[in-house]
Amino acid sequence: MSYFDLTKMITPKIMIFVYWLGAVLITLIGLSTSLLPKIYPTNLSQIMVIFFGNIIWRIICEYLVVQFQIFENLKQINGNLQDLKSIQTPISNNNTIVNSNHKTETSYICSYCNSPIEKDALICPKCGKEDKIYKKLVQVRHIIK
Repeated sequence: MSYFDLTKMITPKIMIFVYWLGAVLITLIGLSTSLLPKIYPTNLSQIMVIFFGNIIWRIICEYLVVQFQIFENLKQINGNLQDLKSIQTPISNNNTIVNSNHKTETSYICSYCNSPIEKDALICPKCGKEDKIYKKLVQVRHIIK
């Protein structure tokens, strides 16, 4: 069913075949330049047509494949966001998430450079500044399904 409503892309699979077909054709065209000595007088021109032709063809094909990979990644991100929206996360008085579906972890970060630090640290190991007020950061580490 995903084939008919265009949610599953078949072009990336076809692009592999198209790439190899194009690479073979470019190589054959480069080799056939030896048959036209007045237009391409040296073997260097053969090598340049084969090498640069295949490089340019590869860049064009990679560009097209990357477009489809971006689409697939966006679909995956959208699915993950839909899963997260379906989870209720009430917050308690001390700003920690209280939901039996989550494991929470409280960590502390430096108010100057925002790097993670130990709870009882007096000096930030990254920036070396003494900080008496640390930001408390609550992060959801695992979602249990």
